[in-house]
Amino acid sequence: MNRISERVKIAACLGLALLVLLPHSRAEGASSNESKLRELALKKFPTFTFTETEKKLFQAVANGELVDYSDESGKNNNPKDANQWDEKRVIKAELIAWLCTDKKASEMVTHQGLWIKGARIDTELNLEFSVIPFPLRFEKCAFRGGINLRYAEIQYMELSGTRTNYIDGGGLKVKDSLYLRKGFYSDGKVRLYGATIDKYFVWTDAYSSMLDLRSASVGTLYDQAKSWLPKQYELHGFIYKAIDKKAETAFEKKKPGKKYSIFFDKKEIGLKRRIEWLGGQLNFSSQPYEQLAEVFRKSGKVEDAKEILIAKNKDLRKHNKSTWSKKYWYYVLGPMIGYGYRPLNALWILGAFIAFGMILFGIGYQKGLITPQRGSAYIQRHTGIVIPFDNDRQLSDIYPKFNFLMYSFDAFVPLIDLHQAKYWLPNANRGPELLNISGFGLHTGGLLRFYLWIHIIMGWLLTTLLIVGLSGLIRT
Repeated sequence: MNRISERVKIAACLGLALLVLLPHSRAEGASSNESKLRELALKKFPTFTFTETEKKLFQAVANGELVDYSDESGKNNNPKDANQWDEKRVIKAELIAWLCTDKKASEMVTHQGLWIKGARIDTELNLEFSVIPFPLRFEKCAFRGGINLRYAEIQYMELSGTRTNYIDGGGLKVKDSLYLRKGFYSDGKVRLYGATIDKYFVWTDAYSSMLDLRSASVGTLYDQAKSWLPKQYELHGFIYKAIDKKAETAFEKKKPGKKYSIFFDKKEIGLKRRIEWLGGQLNFSSQPYEQLAEVFRKSGKVEDAKEILIAKNKDLRKHNKSTWSKKYWYYVLGPMIGYGYRPLNALWILGAFIAFGMILFGIGYQKGLITPQRGSAYIQRHTGIVIPFDNDRQLSDIYPKFNFLMYSFDAFVPLIDLHQAKYWLPNANRGPELLNISGFGLHTGGLLRFYLWIHIIMGWLLTTLLIVGLSGLIRT
C-alpha cells in the first residue's frame, strides 16, 4: 500500500509540473519563433528599420494571435480615412509578402495565419504566383496600393471592412473560402477572372467599381442584393455549384432607431431579384442565366429555373441584332409558349381566338352572312327550318345545323371534323356593301370570310406551336 501511495504522489507531482511548465514551454516556443522571425527579417531586409508596429506583428504571428492596430478611442478606424492614420499603424507590404512566401519565415507562422486589424499598407501587396499555406485575414485595413493575387494559391482569405485600391486575382486558387464582406470596398476593379474557390465566395455588404467573375468557379455563392450594382459586374462563364439559401432571401432593412439588420423575406428578394441580377451584367451573356437555372433545377426549384430561362430570352431579344425571322420568334411566337418552357400558355391565346370567333360567327349567322356550302342543304318540302334572312327556302332536316361554338372550334383546330366548317361558309355577297372599287364590292360577308381565313391560319400556327412546345424541341 505504501508503494502504491508513493507512486500516486509521484504521478501527481509530475502532472502538476507539466501543468506549470507546459505554458512556459509554449511561451518559450512562441518567443523563439518571434526571435527567429526577426533574425530572418533582418537578413532579408538589412536596410529596413523595423518599427514597433512590425515587431508587434512578429509577436502576434508567432503566437497565432490577432494583431490589432485600431485606434483605441474608436474614432479613427474607418479605412476611408486611412491617410489620417499615424505611422504606428503602417506595415510594409514587402514584409507581409515575405511572411507569406519565404519558406523559412512561413514555417514560423502558426495555423492561425496572418490576422491583422486596423493597419495601413501603402504599397501594392504582391503575392503573384505565391503558394500560401495558412489563412489571411485583414479586418478594417487599408491597402492603398492594391493587392496582387494573380495565379496565387491560398488556403483562405477574408477582407472584412477592408478598403483597397484594387484586387487582381486572375487565376487565383483558394482551397477554402474567400470573404469580401462587412463594408469591404474597392475603389478599382476586383478581378477574379478564371479564379477557383473551392468552398464559399462571400460577397455581402461589399462594393467594387467592377467585379469581374468571368470564367470563375466557386463551390457556394453567398451574396447580397445591394452588393450587386447594375453594370458593375461581369458574369460570363461564372460557375457555382450552389447558392446559400440565406443568400437567396437576404436583404438589409432599417428599423426606426436601430442599425441595419439582416432579415429574410422571399417577397423582397429571390427570383425577381435574381433575374434583375442577371440582367444587370456589364456585357450581356446568356450563360449566367443557364448556370442559375441549372442550380435551381438541381435544388428542386424547377419552376424558378423555367422563369430564369424565359427571362434569358426576353433579355436576349433586347441585346441581339437578329434577322427578321429571329425577331419574329423572340417577339411574337416565343412569348406565346414561354419560349418553349411554358407551352400551355398557348391555350389562353387559343381559347381567346375560339371565343372571339364564336361571337363573330354567331353574329354573322344571325345576320344571314353564313350560308350552307352545299346545294343539297335546301329541299322543296316544308321542314320549318330556315336560315336568318332567307325565309323563302327550307333547310333539310338532315343537313348539319349551324352551331357557332362548334363552328369556331372546328375552323380553328386543324385535322378535326365536327361537321361545321365544311358545311357552312361566310357568304361574300351578303350583307351591306362596305366598299366598291371599279365594280368590285366588299360586303360584310366578305369581311367575315377574310376573318375566317385568319382564324384557320392562326389555328394551324398555335396548335403546331403547342404540340412542338410540349415536345420540348424548341426550347431556347
